Amino acid sequence: MTRLAGIFALSVWGSAALLSQVTPYQIALETQPGVIIVTFSLEDGQARVYLPDDLAPGEPFAGTVEATRNFVLEFAGQSTQARFPSFFWMVPEVRTGEFVPLILRSLKGRELARASIQVTAKSVPGPSAFRAPGLVQAGRFFPIIGPFDGNAASTKLTIDGSPVRIFAESRRRSVAKMPDATVGAVGYQIAKNNIETQGEIRSLAIAVGPAAVSDGGTPVFKLSVHGLAGMKEDVPLRVAQSYFYLAPEAIAADGTFSVSRAFDGVAPGTLSIPATLIIPETPEEEVGVIVRTPQRTKQVPLAAQHAAALRRMDYDAVPVLAGLLADYDLGSDAAYAMLTLDETRAMSLLFRSMPASGPNIERLAMTWFLDHYDFAHGSPVAEDAQAAAVRLLDGSVKSGTVTTDLALYVLGLTGSQKDFPLLEKYYEYNSRISAIKGTRDASEAALTRLGSRRHLEVIRAELADPLPANATLPEGVLLGQSLDKAGYSGSLELVHEVCSHITDPFVLEIDIGMDPGQHALTALSAIVDKTNPRAKSGRRTLAEWVSFCQANEFR
Repeated sequence: MTRLAGIFALSVWGSAALLSQVTPYQIALETQPGVIIVTFSLEDGQARVYLPDDLAPGEPFAGTVEATRNFVLEFAGQSTQARFPSFFWMVPEVRTGEFVPLILRSLKGRELARASIQVTAKSVPGPSAFRAPGLVQAGRFFPIIGPFDGNAASTKLTIDGSPVRIFAESRRRSVAKMPDATVGAVGYQIAKNNIETQGEIRSLAIAVGPAAVSDGGTPVFKLSVHGLAGMKEDVPLRVAQSYFYLAPEAIAADGTFSVSRAFDGVAPGTLSIPATLIIPETPEEEVGVIVRTPQRTKQVPLAAQHAAALRRMDYDAVPVLAGLLADYDLGSDAAYAMLTLDETRAMSLLFRSMPASGPNIERLAMTWFLDHYDFAHGSPVAEDAQAAAVRLLDGSVKSGTVTTDLALYVLGLTGSQKDFPLLEKYYEYNSRISAIKGTRDASEAALTRLGSRRHLEVIRAELADPLPANATLPEGVLLGQSLDKAGYSGSLELVHEVCSHITDPFVLEIDIGMDPGQHALTALSAIVDKTNPRAKSGRRTLAEWVSFCQANEFR
């Protein structure tokens, strides 16, 4: 997965700093996994510079320059001539995020062009072991992660028995280019400072070209991939604006794959589009690739599929997933994967992420919490849930939203009487707005559960009268809502009133119905048996509850 490189060009067509020595030039930027490629194009020549994409303050790094003539390249007071293609420099002691000029000069010192390179990384050592990506793309760059020192001259890499040039290196990665002709699974060996690692790396040849034009004018392209023989995992690609996951079962016997189709983000009339292999460089990118993987079989839920792949990682994926929660595209899938991997830890992290992670995660986490809450024993993440609910409810009163109502119910399960002022604020505000009854009911149910006698008596009064034989649908709905509040309150003092409604008739108007009796049975299960009112299994039957109510003289 290619990250945006830290570079700023002064202009598309710029000029040297001295107005008396104007030299037109053009800057092109390309990023490939692990490397920033800066190309200076002048009227009389070109220079291409390769830098690691994780420059950190005060660290050594290696790079490469290729040029059509002998320019001088300068960076933070350090310089090299293009006839010496490899250089070993230091990043100046600047703050992460600052820019440092990369200047192209003539041999006489005249400034010809410049770009500004951003220092993007923190100064931390690389991992203790080397790790090459399992998949690379023929003819393109790829990083090897490991305990490097920024000096490419002491790094030796061979692929399929032949030496391969190192184009850039930092303390955390060394960047090489896979030969165009190398396709399929081959061996590699890397040696650095008496540390040597060998393994297998697979190089894929990826090509895309126009195939046809649909009736609607949308371009159709043919995507072809070679070198796939023996693949047992998804192959993640980026084609135009689309993420495309090549499934192992789609690979032909000869190790090739091809498909003709339209891709997202391609305008009519487009003649060519890019297609690149996604090579994760960090745990965040690696986890992101997995979380984007589409569901492969209906028999395995998507979250379980993602969790199975994440368990195969050699690191703890849960905190990495937590870092993706605020991502609009990945947040929900990351949350479900977290919950599948470790529900308790995931719930804690989800609550702690609020409100920065956004409304989707708020609804997801609070709904999950309410659906799985143990009414008999509580929850191990009750403290985090209570704090998150308060953060979401505190401040200006928000009413009539799903998130607000869920937060009120969560606070009723996890809070205490110290939360009465906040809950009363929502109740009093919404009691004056009849159209927003859900928030009023949620705050009243929470207050009753936390010990408010006043609100308990309100619910008791709402349940006191029997449902009329000719009840309207609105009357049935209001009774059902009151029964739900009683069940959520968990108060044994309301059992008598709830029992009086277990045989209430079903109310139907045209094709919309309400069954108050079922709401009464659910409420009794929550009050007496401490079952979760949002769960539907493990309940007593109507006959059993009738016997219970009669035996205890509640009817």
